[in-house]
Amino acid sequence: AYTFTVTATNSVDTSTSVPSNSVIPTGTPDAPTIGNATSGGSTNPGSSSVTFTAPGFNGGSPITGYTVTSNPAGGVDADAGTTGLTHRITGLTNGTAYTFTVTATNAVGTSAASVASNSATPATLPAAPTIGTATNGAMGARDSGGAAGLTSASVTFTPSSDGGSPITGYTVTSSPAGGVDANAGTTALTHNITGLDPGGNYTFTVTASNAVGTSAASAASNSVATSGGRVPEPPTNVGATRSLSAVGTASVTFTAPMMDGGQAITGYRVTSNPAGAADADAGKTALTHRITGLKTGTDYTFTVKASNVVGDSAASAASNSIGRGIGSEGGPTLLNVETPTNMPMLPPGMPPPPPPAAPGGMAMPVDPMNQGVRPYTQ
Repeated sequence: AYTFTVTATNSVDTSTSVPSNSVIPTGTPDAPTIGNATSGGSTNPGSSSVTFTAPGFNGGSPITGYTVTSNPAGGVDADAGTTGLTHRITGLTNGTAYTFTVTATNAVGTSAASVASNSATPATLPAAPTIGTATNGAMGARDSGGAAGLTSASVTFTPSSDGGSPITGYTVTSSPAGGVDANAGTTALTHNITGLDPGGNYTFTVTASNAVGTSAASAASNSVATSGGRVPEPPTNVGATRSLSAVGTASVTFTAPMMDGGQAITGYRVTSNPAGAADADAGKTALTHRITGLKTGTDYTFTVKASNVVGDSAASAASNSIGRGIGSEGGPTLLNVETPTNMPMLPPGMPPPPPPAAPGGMAMPVDPMNQGVRPYTQ
């Protein structure tokens, strides 16, 4: 503050007036010191909060108000002209990054702008995702009695607006409750839900989360029915016949199991002993399967397993053994071979009679299992 005096001087002397009133010189304020800018969040979407401190020098005149300006433009200082040191800026676009400056005003005028604030991106909660399709998932684990079931589901969905903040994860919820989202919190758009009870009917909803919070739930999905059951009992009455017309093949027939485990049989598979043969009809529900790849000079038996959606049955009892060499790879293929009805019974230890000669002097082949031949006829 200043006071002033006036002096008058003539040839004789100088006089001084009494002091004037006190005067404080004024000017525009210094710029405020910017503080922190934060997003308004879900309670104030499209807004940010900006803090700052008063300038070190007010220009000699009390500050009458502050004004915050956004960059890019478009924000509106809801507290413009007030002397509060935190201002709320509205009208911002969610998902757009903004910085802010602030000016101070006194009776003389307005200060220069402060330096820019940190960047803030206004955001709100995401919109609810759009539910897709729910389908049965993987088979659950069997219990000690072999029971299992379709106890999981796969749920798909599509994202909606992220609210201006990147989606950090999705969570699927089952109705009725009890399902566990094995992919909860991930951004995958297909989630596997486990822990469902066999024999139930479930629908599913999904929520999205971002840095602001979690969306409302989506609409419910279609209903998925879970199911339970057991593996089938083994097939029965397994019989094997080696083909006399197709080299290295056999036909295995069997009877369907008495109990299918509560789920339809989806197929059968025949296994040879010794291994190495192939079931040409593996996975089919036919009760006669063609087996290929049999070797010459090898006796084979066969077992059969039945399958349903729960799993495979135990192996059946073994079939009869089919003899060596008949229709085998590398051996002769015997056609029209049978045991004659008129062949006399031979005493134990007596060798069979030699086979009759075919035209041209070639001996007819002997059936090694039955030791009989069909007489040659023209």
